[in-house]
Amino acid sequence: MDRARVLARLGRPMEAALAWAALAEGGGRISGLAWIQVAKHREHHERDQVAALEAASRAAREAARRASLGMPLPWVERDLARRMPRLRRLVSTLSSTRRPAA
Repeated sequence: MDRARVLARLGRPMEAALAWAALAEGGGRISGLAWIQVAKHREHHERDQVAALEAASRAAREAARRASLGMPLPWVERDLARRMPRLRRLVSTLSSTRRPAA
């Protein structure tokens, strides 16, 4: 986690995103937080709202799993309460503005 944060602070967002993704895929205590960071990178740096929504959905699944075990992730849950509706709205807007090729 420290490596990902340091890379982000050093202005190396792609490397930081890879570090966060590795932490997220690894599971464990911080995977919910890591998925949030992956979602942020995909939304703001890559401008890929669909991929950001997928990462946020993975964070939501991890938060639900931890809550069911009696180990909630309140910070992740609060973040997702704002992030998920916004990403869904953006993805919906993208879907409605794309037209099939003739």
